[in-house]
Amino acid sequence: MDTELPLKQITAVLNLFDAKGMTHERMTEILKSGILADVCDGDALLNNRLNVRIALGLEMDLEKPFILTMDYNQLRRTLSNAGSRVWGSRFYWINPDTADPRNTLIVGEGIDRVEAKVFRFDESFSLDEIFQGIATADKSRPWQSARLEHLCALGQLKGEDENNLSGITALGSKWMGHWSMSSEKKPCYPCTTMIGQQERLGISYHNDGFERWKWHGRYLGFRPLTEQV
Repeated sequence: MDTELPLKQITAVLNLFDAKGMTHERMTEILKSGILADVCDGDALLNNRLNVRIALGLEMDLEKPFILTMDYNQLRRTLSNAGSRVWGSRFYWINPDTADPRNTLIVGEGIDRVEAKVFRFDESFSLDEIFQGIATADKSRPWQSARLEHLCALGQLKGEDENNLSGITALGSKWMGHWSMSSEKKPCYPCTTMIGQQERLGISYHNDGFERWKWHGRYLGFRPLTEQV
């Protein structure tokens, strides 16, 4: 096994240190922690950066692929209590209309894991363009628009800032409902939001007749895992 690092890789490491503002004191701290030694270990698994960032107390980048875990049986029990806190997560409340199985039927069984990613589209995009943008973002491994169960699973991401989890819509779950005092029914989609005077994280819904919902501009996508990580 060749253990000599080419100059190009050494330069890349030095450039990374410079970009991160590395100091002598910080490098000393890193070396003493043993974490760098663990990463350099030949047996270390390097295929789940998300878990590493969580362990280090770092905020994850939701616009890069990450893993979501859904416990469907527990989720059904939770959603059966309309207006209750979502089990096993930091969501404080879920809208009863969103939780109603007549609106958002949960079809999975047992425990499942998927790869997820948040897509960003500004208000100039139509719903059809957003659906198409998610579906065609990776033609070799296509993404799908996420459903309510994927949205609920976001609350299980440890160490993530609640503001970063707010304002994400799952276009894969849809029902026809009213918005405010309007008598006309329009398509509704579940979304994460900050609720109440205490600004606690919860799940409500958007109505596509209410144009301001598009200001959030973030949409959750998912696809099957290619391997267990």
